[in-house]
Amino acid sequence: MGVVGSERTTALLLVGVVLTAGLAGCTQEPQPDPNPSGPFSAAIVAATRSGVDASQVEILERANSLGEVTFEDLREAVSNTYSCLDGHNIQHTETISTAPWGSQTLRYDMRVPSTQDTDAAVALADECARLFSGAVEALYSSQPVEVARQDTWRAEFVVPALRACLDDAEVPYDLDADFAELNDVAFAAAAGGGNQQLKECVVNISETGF
Repeated sequence: MGVVGSERTTALLLVGVVLTAGLAGCTQEPQPDPNPSGPFSAAIVAATRSGVDASQVEILERANSLGEVTFEDLREAVSNTYSCLDGHNIQHTETISTAPWGSQTLRYDMRVPSTQDTDAAVALADECARLFSGAVEALYSSQPVEVARQDTWRAEFVVPALRACLDDAEVPYDLDADFAELNDVAFAAAAGGGNQQLKECVVNISETGF
């Protein structure tokens, strides 16, 4: 998954013995409030109905009461995913960094040993993530407070930079244009190498992570 808050990738080695181990005994049956209220109530209901582990529902309920999925919530959920992966001999590595808008991000990569069947192991790894951290990962990067942080950063830093690129390249734009509109104008003008100066300027800005 990716992204802003949490990104998951899977690196594969050679195919070996077919992996048939399931996740029985790896999960607990969640017993959430059947009618939760709060900003993440719909996510809690959806996660519960999909049969995720009780530990993930508990994290979602705690975040719902606070109104925010914290980085500590994310780390706890992903740590539970790691435990599930460890139980099935699926290796993983983790990278934590800070996004330009100030939020901490977490990326983890999963590697399947050559003694395991690739497709079966990938399915098992995906199921570990779904059961223990998938919903938390998705909410962390898409929750209103996170979107607001990104929007503020774009308005204060990216929009002025895009305007400067367009001005230098003498490309007209609406003075009231927001980030999305300026982005469209800049990429349209730079498409196909028609304006190399603008293209390089936009690429430099995009490398900051907008």
